[in-house]
Parts: sequence; structure tokens; C-alpha cells
Amino acid sequence: PNMSPSASGSRRSSVAAHGMGEGLPTEAIWVENLPQGYTEAEVSNLFGMYGSVHSAVLMRDEDTGESTGVAVVQLGSVKQAVTAINAMHGRYLDPQGKRLEVRLASASRRKESA
Repeated sequence: PNMSPSASGSRRSSVAAHGMGEGLPTEAIWVENLPQGYTEAEVSNLFGMYGSVHSAVLMRDEDTGESTGVAVVQLGSVKQAVTAINAMHGRYLDPQGKRLEVRLASASRRKESA
């Protein structure tokens, strides 16, 4: 499935193309509205405050390779994932940016296919 985080629909990224298909682990979290310049290392460091980060994958535009501001972060346990969600959901990383939307990735996949 393609995602279109922007209103224009010009930014497309396939979760499956990033190796994050239907079998997302329950300890994975879905993060939206990351600042444009954020790297996977910065995302990993940010969520590393709440547990062991096994992976942090930024979704990228299929045409340009630019970040879409969305990432999937796999933490060491569901408890760590919930702690990160509670701490980070609604926070601003950039004063001119949007609030982060952080939730369990499995819930995001259900929402996407609905």
C-alpha cells in the first residue's frame, strides 16, 4: 500500500518497500510529523531514551528519496513502546512544526487498510 502524508499526494512511500510488511512486530511504533531534516540515527537516538531501539526506518518518497516525516521504530518490548508513545505523542520537535503522532505500528496498519 502507498501512503500519502502530504495533501497533494505527491509523496508516496511503500511500507512493504522498506521491509516493514504485514508482519510488523507488536513493539513497533509508527511516528508521524517528524521534522524534514531528521535522520534515522536521530530518530533512533530520540526513542532510545525509552528503551532499546532495534531499528528505526524513515519512510522515503519513492521518486525523490526525501523523508516523508514518517518512521517505524522497533523497540525492545511492548512496555518500552507504550512508554515511548506516552512520552512522545503530541510533542513538538520543531517550534514551527507539527505535533508528533506516535502510536503502535500494528494499530496504524489496521487504520491504513480500513
